Amino acid sequence: MNTVVLVRSNRPSIIVARPTPGPHTIVRSGGARGKKGDNAGTPNAETPVGAIDGVNRVFTISTAPTLLFLMLNGLTQKDSGVDFVIAGTTITFNEAPHAGDTMLALFLS
Repeated sequence: MNTVVLVRSNRPSIIVARPTPGPHTIVRSGGARGKKGDNAGTPNAETPVGAIDGVNRVFTISTAPTLLFLMLNGLTQKDSGVDFVIAGTTITFNEAPHAGDTMLALFLS
């Protein structure tokens, strides 16, 4: 189980992603309801679409995120061009993930 802690308005929100055979389920706790007018976004967890073959560097997710945690083999990747860049729904890695690698995107949209 992967746990990601997001800090908003001095209250931590925990997003827990539980891998299942189908789509991933996200459970929010600790401030999940937020305040009236809080636009934190909808939590999502999905496997980005694209061939993980050691050559392909471009993957897509279903919705443009406002906040993204991208995991490769369980390790959080750094954005802003360090490990990848995102433009809309397109994720481009600096180096192609190797065949057999696993990827998970946890994001708010």
